[in-house]
Amino acid sequence: EREAEALAPIRIPSKIPAVARDLVPSKYRRIAVALELGPADPAVIEHVWALATSTGAELILIHIAESAASRFLGEEALDKESREDRSALQDLCRQFAEHGVKATMRLGFGHAKQELVRLVLESKPDLLVTGSHGHRFLQDIILGTTVSGVRHRVGVPVLTVPIRETAS
Repeated sequence: EREAEALAPIRIPSKIPAVARDLVPSKYRRIAVALELGPADPAVIEHVWALATSTGAELILIHIAESAASRFLGEEALDKESREDRSALQDLCRQFAEHGVKATMRLGFGHAKQELVRLVLESKPDLLVTGSHGHRFLQDIILGTTVSGVRHRVGVPVLTVPIRETAS
């Protein structure tokens, strides 16, 4: 669930990360990026920004809207969460385009694991990048893990980027 307070807009880094081209597999021409539109995303965006700029890969930004309206109405949902999610993905695509990286978006609706698998399979990427939510063993058992339910079903390598620890 989203926190009551609004999160700051997600931004791609202002500079291209220094990544050696020969260290990144050139076979990654299409990279699917699963975003939660939350605190794990800045680390994921930084990672895919480096991958895309070093390989010339196309990005497919994926998010699943999970509001009650989204679960019930699917693509017909026009609730606040769905509109905000669509706008956030469009903004990220625009930012990447401004830096010469082709990015498209896929907004899914309903059950996160099922929709993510469906959208990844439809997108035919060479790699799926996800973020971790920073959970540990007990939280994973209680809250579940989307990646565990997805990685065996998508047929491509899955890279999970750990969430950055924030200084307190």
